Amino acid sequence: MDLVDLLTPSLAAFAAIVAVGLGIQAFRQGRQIRRLEQRLGDMGVAGTSAPLERLAQLQKRMTTSSGAGGRAGDTGRRAATAIAALAVVALVAFGAWWFLLRGDSSGGTTPTTDAVATPTGTTGATTAAAPTANPCAAATALANPADATVTLFNASGVTGAALQRTWPKLQSAGYSQGSITDSPDGRTDLAKSVVMFVKASDRNAACAVAKELKIKRVLRLDGFDETQIGPGTVNVVVMVGLDLANA
Repeated sequence: MDLVDLLTPSLAAFAAIVAVGLGIQAFRQGRQIRRLEQRLGDMGVAGTSAPLERLAQLQKRMTTSSGAGGRAGDTGRRAATAIAALAVVALVAFGAWWFLLRGDSSGGTTPTTDAVATPTGTTGATTAAAPTANPCAAATALANPADATVTLFNASGVTGAALQRTWPKLQSAGYSQGSITDSPDGRTDLAKSVVMFVKASDRNAACAVAKELKIKRVLRLDGFDETQIGPGTVNVVVMVGLDLANA
């Protein structure tokens, strides 16, 4: 807290005290003036019946208070103006002090947000990120589809979507059958089907299967291990979604 913070509230309090004092003084002077006017009125009503000594006393009091009586209006107006000015000064000083106090309390070092590292790891096949490039862009034609064993996982929730609707298409194309079962991860609402290749050497087979089934998503196997995709050598895994189930 600097010198301004210390002096500003003190000045505001002092101005308020002075304003109150001037108000009290103006009130007292007003009362004296009203009393004098009342006495002067009484003197005018009494007229010639007042004793000479009473007239002399009133004249003496009038002489003593002539300054206050003659300047009654000006004194009242000046006092009111002074009180208003001091009140404005007090309000301005208090406002400035409050503004500075709020500025000090809100100041400081701006907090910084640390970057949160995104955890990495194996995710389910149905939530795996799409590849950044088309894995089938450089794929070559599959010479013998029977060399590729395909496992089908029904992730659509539609009964028979894998065995009755999808596998007959691959069977007629000459592919070898792997396991055909529900998805091991329990997924039953996959919207878009996915084709996954187990090894890099199985990419061509996966691309050929995707072309046969008109599936656009082809990626590396993720979220399943060898015990889940079926016995023996499996080259391609197809996650059957609602698009194939309703085709």
